[in-house]
Amino acid sequence: MLLRAIRNQRKIRRKRIKVLFLLVINYFFIHIVNIGEADVMKRVFSMLGVLVLVLFSFYYTEKVALFIRSRDPLYQEIVNVASSYEVAFVNAVIDDETIVPGNYGKKVNIDKSYSNMMRLGKFNESLLVFEEVVPDITSNKQFDKYIVGGNPERDAVGLVFVVQDDTYVKQVATILQNKDVSATFFVDGTWAENNMDTLESLAKDGNEIENIGYDGSYVKERLLWTNNLIESITKVEPKYCYTKYRSASTLDLCSSYHMYTVRPTIITGSYPFSSVKQKLTKGAIIHFDLTENTVKELSTIISYIHQKGYRIEILSHLLSENEIVDK
Repeated sequence: MLLRAIRNQRKIRRKRIKVLFLLVINYFFIHIVNIGEADVMKRVFSMLGVLVLVLFSFYYTEKVALFIRSRDPLYQEIVNVASSYEVAFVNAVIDDETIVPGNYGKKVNIDKSYSNMMRLGKFNESLLVFEEVVPDITSNKQFDKYIVGGNPERDAVGLVFVVQDDTYVKQVATILQNKDVSATFFVDGTWAENNMDTLESLAKDGNEIENIGYDGSYVKERLLWTNNLIESITKVEPKYCYTKYRSASTLDLCSSYHMYTVRPTIITGSYPFSSVKQKLTKGAIIHFDLTENTVKELSTIISYIHQKGYRIEILSHLLSENEIVDK
């Protein structure tokens, strides 16, 4: 009965809208056209009075519909459970020149969820409609700060490899593939020019390809050129610059091109496994040099990270604020 009443109220509102439209058109042609200027204002005020009355009837009808809906047990059930599905947003953390991204929250859109379930006539979790809740503070467009990690609310880390020559690139790629893991490779423009097939293969395996500069450094004349080269091969536009340590020149240049600059949380050095074991935290960006020790220990490191309950993600996922953390 309640559902039928709500549908009837909607039909009434649609009919009244049509009546209002015809009333305005009719009133205009009958009472405004071909009258003297002196009577125009009088007729306009009269028409406005009619419109106010009709609009008030719309308002009253809507209130009745809201009242009926609020008494529907289905609507009340959605209202009662909505809070249990809510996920609070997490603000980005800004500390002087560094930033750690936040995370979006989510909440139930009660009205849309109710509309979805009306035809079924009962509650169904799969028909709930959710909407994102944007944090008050986000990393979006914060190009002038170093991103130094992913949000610690998420059980994930990222692996980063800097490629400036062929040393151990294919060996590392094979290990990642065998472990079903993807990483982020920051590649030098000179290397990319001469190794397009390898670059394409890395991308096809699910790895992320970003720009580490040209001939070992970021320079204005080559930044966009290298970006375009990478995009032409991977079909994805690079969005990150990278520096192991503070570099004002890198931060300024990349910021001017609306690119984010990333600094690692962990620099593994000569003893990769030992460094990861001592310093591993949620959201860590882990830097690896392409060395013999890295190749020897990478498989063990990946297994250790998984044993600690962490996922391994490419940077664009790890640093995304749209990756909602469910309860």
